[in-house]
Formats: sequence, structure tokens, C-alpha cells
Amino acid sequence: MKTFFAVARREVVEKKFVFAAAAVASLIPFAVPLVRSMSAASAREARGFAALLFATTVSNGVALALGASIFAGDLANRRSGFYFSRPISAAALWAGKLAAALAIALASVAIILIPTFLADRGLAPLRGVEGGAAGAALAFTGSLLFVLLAANAASLIVRSRSSIAVADLAALTAIGFAAAAVTARLWRVMPDPPLFLRTVLLGSGLAVIAAFLAGSYRALAAGRTDLYAAHRAFSATAWSLLGGAAVLFAAWAAWVLAAPPSSLDSLSGALPLGSAGWVSLDGRARSARAGFLYDSRSSRFLRTGGGPIVASEDGSVAAWVEGETAVQGPWHLRTLRLEDRGAVPADPKISFRSRPELFLSSDGDRLGAIDFGLLSIFEVFSGRSLGSVRIAVPPRDVASARFVGPGTVRIFRSSIAGVTALRPDMQILEYDVAGRTLAQAGATESLPYWGMMLINRAGDRFVSSRTFAGTRITLRDARTGAVLATLRQGPPLRSTLSRFLSDGRLVLALGDNSASWLEVFSPSGEKERRIEIGGSGRLRPGPEVAAGRLAVAWIRDLPGGRQAKPVLEIADLDRGTAAPVADGLVPIGDWWWSREGPAPGSEASKLFLDERGEVVRFDPPTGQKKVVLGADTNR
Repeated sequence: MKTFFAVARREVVEKKFVFAAAAVASLIPFAVPLVRSMSAASAREARGFAALLFATTVSNGVALALGASIFAGDLANRRSGFYFSRPISAAALWAGKLAAALAIALASVAIILIPTFLADRGLAPLRGVEGGAAGAALAFTGSLLFVLLAANAASLIVRSRSSIAVADLAALTAIGFAAAAVTARLWRVMPDPPLFLRTVLLGSGLAVIAAFLAGSYRALAAGRTDLYAAHRAFSATAWSLLGGAAVLFAAWAAWVLAAPPSSLDSLSGALPLGSAGWVSLDGRARSARAGFLYDSRSSRFLRTGGGPIVASEDGSVAAWVEGETAVQGPWHLRTLRLEDRGAVPADPKISFRSRPELFLSSDGDRLGAIDFGLLSIFEVFSGRSLGSVRIAVPPRDVASARFVGPGTVRIFRSSIAGVTALRPDMQILEYDVAGRTLAQAGATESLPYWGMMLINRAGDRFVSSRTFAGTRITLRDARTGAVLATLRQGPPLRSTLSRFLSDGRLVLALGDNSASWLEVFSPSGEKERRIEIGGSGRLRPGPEVAAGRLAVAWIRDLPGGRQAKPVLEIADLDRGTAAPVADGLVPIGDWWWSREGPAPGSEASKLFLDERGEVVRFDPPTGQKKVVLGADTNR
């Protein structure tokens, strides 16, 4: 330790002229407000910015100059022989010189900032900085050390005039490109890309500092007085460490991107696609955003870019978009034939400016997309455009659409500006794909939002729910918007969810502060019966496990905003009875939001979620339950 301090003291004494230069620079910030005739707060802010500017400039210049001379300069001039002729170890010499150089650079910062700090009782530009003064000081110290070590590495390579410099350049390029490529792949799946990029930059800086620290020590210890030997030792050490770090980074990225659906630690969305057993999963796996197409029958899966996935009515085709990141486009269309076990996602070469709303025809041959109010129709696998038309003007208008035939698209358009107006506000339009013509078919009075509509499988009726200032639920003609029947009108309810059945009937899942129940209506909107479910709580209607037998989860509210374990009941809609069949299960997917459910008794109708977010196959008639996707799929 004594030797370390002796070396450091010698370096500081030799470079004491730096302190005088910093003292002169500390006076310049006081001249800035005088030259610009500033006073009070503006003068303090100007002095603070000027002091920080000069401190940063001078300290980085000092770090560059010292980094280029403390080791490489001594080796080139053979001054290091003076130290090694004395009982000084390489470690003490290396640590003493490096610590002295960093201390000199930091001291120049303090000398420049202290007068302004004392005069203004602080530095205005640093107030409110993220991480506080301590965090800013630590970050600045790290940046000075980085500059010092980088200057030392560059000086050593240039001064040695060795052909090894070509290998240095190749190693730097290869490692840099590899790290950038891995970062670009991970950037797309990270939930917070800016935070991820900052983390990668910080990690890269720390890795370079560690590698160059080890390299500079090996250069001094192995080279001693031989500049060429020092260069060789530095290169072997620094690039080996950085290369190893890049390999570890790439291995970690491969591990993240290879996450299977069972690695999902949080599930933000799960929805069956068709009736055959395919499920769309969306959530986080291994700290990254992850989307999957999962076949509950064979456990086959395919990773997607995350976000909504749509499927054709027959479940044969799925489509989704993938962006450059989780929140940034352009968004590129991907399609997949679900019935083909060997199929891979197809790229029809179709891109969108924003994340579009997608919808498929019943056979999956045609796809519609709404992008910034522009409706476009494509052939799914060829990517050929069949037509486009402007249907909305964002952000004033919002629109949704669906195919009601191979060549007809029905559009529901609302004006946000007129949502509260008591006048026709939602227009129902139809687009003829072959003729490329757009015409208005109908309109409705003001509805709260087009997304609160539930459309039946045939596309000829929809349910509209309006809950502010009382509950009003109506069954309407999907082409004209005319009211076919008023299903419910009265005081506000806690729960007002709806579900079309396979035979055309309609079920409302309702609840207030005292009870929860189902109301069954005929296809024309006539009330058939009421079925009590549990007690006060919330209902989550699911699929038909068999024709006329509806799965419903009852979730009781507890004090403090908590909820009890859900109870899964099967409601016999023909007999008007309901009975509990399992605890802790809820229907997979948001059936009250999606347009169609799976076919009664199909594989998809047997899929549920348990309390841990695992996908469970449950067969109500037999009571058999099996986890098909979760932490332990062998249970």
C-alpha cells in the first residue's frame, strides 16, 4: 500500500499544473452572465450550465491526455524501466498511476464547480436530476474512467506500430456488430425498449471498463519496458474478455428468445382460435414480451411478436402483425395455416403504419385491415390487394369491421366528438369488394362505443349495452341498426355481459349487489327464463360445453376489494338450472368481447384457466382435469 501511495503522489505532483488550469477555468462561468447582462435566476442558471460545460470539457480532456501517456507514454520512452529498477510491483505501479490519473481528472471537476456551487448555493441544472447528485457523480466518474482507459488502449495500439492492430480492429468490429445484432433481436420483444437500450449501454460500458482495466494491467505486467509485448498482452486479455462477454450476452438472448409457453410468468391474454384447440397466448416469459400460438392437443407452439391474433371462423387460418418493437412499427403481417402441422408463418409482404385492426373472412381466404382509418382488403397468402377505402378520420372517428360474405365488409363507424349527442352517431356502412364501392346501410342513436357491441356468428344481429345513467341493453339489426328488442332497461347493474349461443339464442350475464343471474332470450329477443347463479358477485360466461349447456364462472366479492376463488358452474339453459362443477377455474378468453365462441363440445370448449394462469383441460361430464400448459404439464 505504501508503494501505491508513493506512485500516486509522484503522478499528482508531476501533473499539478492541471489544477492551476482548472482554477482559471472556474472563473469563466462568472463572466458569462456579465457578458449577456443577466441577473437573478437567469444568471444562476447560466453560471451553472457554464460551470458544468467547462468541468466536463476540461476533465474529459485531462482524462484523454493522461490516458494516452500514463502507461503507453512511459513504455514508448522506456521510462517504466525507472520504476521497475526499484522494488515496485507491477500491481502497485499500475494501480497508483491509474488512481492518480482518475483523481486528477475528478479534482479538476471539483475545482471548476466549487466556486459556482458556493456562490449559488447549488447548481441549478442538477436540481431534479434522476438519481440525485450521488447518482450523477457516480455516472460521471464512470464516464471519466471509460475515457481514460479507452485513450490508454488507443495510445498503446498506435504507439506500438504493430500489425496486431489489424487484429484489434477486426475484434472490435466483430464484437460490436455481434452485440448490436443481439440487441436488435431483443429490442423487438422487450416490454420497455428504451429502458432495455439504456441497460445494454450501461452493461456494455461496464464490460469495456472491466476488460480494459484487466488489459492495461496485463500490458504493464507483461510488457514492463517492451511496448510490443505490452500491446500483445493487452489485446489477448481485453478482446478475450469482451468476446466472452459478447458470447454470454448472445447465449442469454438465445435463451430468452427460445422460451416455450410454459415459461410464461405472467399471462395478459389467452383466447381460443376456432374450435380445434389452438390458443393465442400473450404475456411475459423470461422478462421479455412473448406471444404464442399454442395447440392444446399436441403441445405444438409457435412464437409470435405478441399482441392480438385473429383467426378465421373455421379456425384454419391465423393472422397477426409484428412490429420493430413492442410499441413501434412499421407493422408486418404474418399468416399461418393452422391445420397444416408443418406450416411456418408466411410473409405476404404487407406492412402498416400503425398496429391495425385485423379481421378474416369465414374461410380465411381474405383479410381486412383498418390502418389510420383506411380499410384495405387482401388475399391472405398471395398478399394481392383487392381494394381499399377511407372509412374514418382519426382521431375524430373510430371504426370496426367484419366480413359478412366473401365480397362484403360491414363497417361500424362512430364519431367520438358526438358520443354524448342525442342524435344518430354510429353509421353502418357496407363495402363491396368487387365493385370497390362504399355505401351507408344504416345508423343508430348515440352509443357509448362501437367496441361494446357483441355480434353474432351470422353477422346479422348485435347486442348493444349502455350502462351510464341506467342500464339499457338492446338487440339490433346489424345492417340497419334498428332495435329488434329491448332486452333490459332499468337501474344500473354491476355486471352486464352477453353471449350468443350456437342455436342463435342470446344469454345475458347480469348482477347487482344482491344476486347474479343469467337471462336467456330467443333469437328474436323474447325472454325465455332466468337462472340464478351463486349469489352477489361477478359472472364470467364461457363456452357451451355441450349444446344448451353454458359454462359460467361466479366470482364473489370480498371486503377490501378482494375476490374469492371462482366457482365454475354449468347452466342448463333448457331446464333453467345451474350446478357448480369445479373450483378455481374460469373460461379461457374474453367470451363477452369476442364475436364467436367455439363449437359446443369442441376441444376449445374444454379449455379453462386456473388461479395460477395455467391452461387446464376440463371435461364437465366426467370431471377429468389436466394441466395442458403450465409449470407442470404432467399433472
